[in-house]
Amino acid sequence: MSPTWPSPLPLPLLQRRGRPSAPLRQGLVLPLVAPPSPLTKEFNKESEMKRHTRIAILSIATTILAAAAPAAHAAVGFSIFGSYWDTDEADDAGGGGLEIAFPLSPRWDIDFRGSYFEQLDAKPLQVLGDADSPFRHTGLDVLPLELGIRFALAPNAVVHPYIGGGAGYYLLDSDAGDVKDEGGWYGLFGLGFGDQEGASFFVEAQWRKMEATVEVDPDAPGDFEGFDSPVAIELDGLGVNAGVSWRF
Repeated sequence: MSPTWPSPLPLPLLQRRGRPSAPLRQGLVLPLVAPPSPLTKEFNKESEMKRHTRIAILSIATTILAAAAPAAHAAVGFSIFGSYWDTDEADDAGGGGLEIAFPLSPRWDIDFRGSYFEQLDAKPLQVLGDADSPFRHTGLDVLPLELGIRFALAPNAVVHPYIGGGAGYYLLDSDAGDVKDEGGWYGLFGLGFGDQEGASFFVEAQWRKMEATVEVDPDAPGDFEGFDSPVAIELDGLGVNAGVSWRF
């Protein structure tokens, strides 16, 4: 018996099971890369923003560390000083204070200082109460608490000038009435003499900008007469500080 050969498959079936014919290949287009969806675009945008944020944070941190690095071997400063303050409307007064300086670099310091002035004679309060009373007391007691920065113009010189400035919170008290604590600001120019890494002397001029307001004391409304309205007292003025500083 002669062998029986299977009949050939029809052409359409061959095209479905095997390699497509040329006409099918020409009509079939397969994209290599799918277009990005809106969600993908949004994800890429957020990733880019996060990358820029990380770069900014690292840049700021590097700058801070670079600025703080020279201060690692610098010495903290401590000062004690006497003060004189001549104000616009409260005459002048003497006082004293303390200061602590935290170095940021050989030129830059952060300063915190506190001082005290007793009995600033406030002229606008002189019209209040009985002028002949031996118990009359219309002065202002002021305790400035000030935080600022200082820049050394010549840090390696024997006579070293510096400038500075900052903000202050001023604790106020008066027997003439009720006076609230106030905020203000200051600027200064000073000269230091001696070893900046040890003991040295300094003298500085300091300008303060602030105002006090005295009202009737609600706990003792009859102590002083004449309070038709709150009394504003300008305490702007130039002061002078002189003292001794140590670095340790």
